[in-house]
Amino acid sequence: MTFDLDILTRELARLPACKGLLVGFSGGLDSVALLYGLVQLRAQQRLVPALRAIHINHGLHPEAADWEHRCHAQCAAWGVEYASAAVKLSSTTGAGLENAAREARYTLFASVLRPDEVLLLAHHRDDQMETLLLRLLRGAGPRGMAGIPRQRPVGNGLLARPLLDIDRRALELWAREQGLEWIDDSANADTHFDRNYLRHEILPRLEARWPGYRESWSKSAALAAEADSVLQELAQSDLQLVQGELANELQVPALRELGKARQRNVLRYWFATLQLPEPGWQLLHSVTDELLESASGNHSRKQAHGIEVARFADRLVLRVPLPAFDPHAQIQWNPIATSSCELPANGRLIVRPSSGSASDRRLAVSLAGPVQIRYRDGGETVRLRDRPRKSLKKLLQEARIEPWWRERLPLLYCNDALLCIPGVGATGVGAEVVIEWQRPAGPGPQD
Repeated sequence: MTFDLDILTRELARLPACKGLLVGFSGGLDSVALLYGLVQLRAQQRLVPALRAIHINHGLHPEAADWEHRCHAQCAAWGVEYASAAVKLSSTTGAGLENAAREARYTLFASVLRPDEVLLLAHHRDDQMETLLLRLLRGAGPRGMAGIPRQRPVGNGLLARPLLDIDRRALELWAREQGLEWIDDSANADTHFDRNYLRHEILPRLEARWPGYRESWSKSAALAAEADSVLQELAQSDLQLVQGELANELQVPALRELGKARQRNVLRYWFATLQLPEPGWQLLHSVTDELLESASGNHSRKQAHGIEVARFADRLVLRVPLPAFDPHAQIQWNPIATSSCELPANGRLIVRPSSGSASDRRLAVSLAGPVQIRYRDGGETVRLRDRPRKSLKKLLQEARIEPWWRERLPLLYCNDALLCIPGVGATGVGAEVVIEWQRPAGPGPQD
């Protein structure tokens, strides 16, 4: 496909009404062609929204400062509002560098995008082909094989890619006809990077044998996008059937009514609704083939990438790691004087009046002064109000306290006598207050 301003106009017409356009401006061929095309449309009064550009300096190339200066000068010459920002990368080698740079860019884009503004990026069809092949090599499913999305939300606005149907050679031909100049990054020729290796070594050979592969792959990407849309609708419906009481819980019996493929499909969707990364092939199969198949419903867990899926009885619980805490800590607290007590890395305790309900009568505690907060040491026994003496372990099992919370459960002592187990019961004569444990919040969903 050739490229001209009419094509760009039609692509912009797909966007929702907005007050401004923000162009990611690297100074390379693609972003130069896009920004200049928008400048031309503005001059012809065919562009209504305000126009500005942002250049991101990754600090990876010796000429990075010069590139930033050139981008600024170009925007000044075209009368485009300009901003620049530097990012720090967590990785400096290979694929890790590519991923780190990408994540840093999009995090910055999200932070600077204004409400009612659309971010325009200059990805073209050759970028799409490279992405499809990379994702196929990594074992992507329908969503991954749908390729780079034409539009998606980001920050306070929308990200759009108006050049996604245009081949790079068409952009270059048009840019040369317009007399444009751009930055050539020497790193783009380094075939140690996966994307560059595909661009320079693999895709040219494919094109030599199958010249129309871009059109065929684009159709495949569109079909994959349609398939993913259907799978998302099915997952949304299935999640309503299997959802537990909390957002990060699913009902195991309901999940077992679904086939394996639908189980994995709804699990992926579940992760997405909780704004967590894709669970991955291995974790999904471990959950469906082991956790859900276990007849005992024991406390088995599966972990991947810092995320844990745990089975407890008839519940499947999605958890993320909590901050480390000191299980040997002993904390002094006077609940009469202070209504709450912060527990280092473990939430807090609060005092509230008893409602007089049956559950509150079981939990109500008599307070005469300061208490000491400890954690389980092993072998504790206690006689809760109106109940026989039992081991703490047995009481926690009967109360159906999940195994991952038992070691963190704060215990209240007075004169070395166990006074209260928040959420489980209290000793002695009932009183007018209940002590509740507000569990700690991790970096993601907690049950």
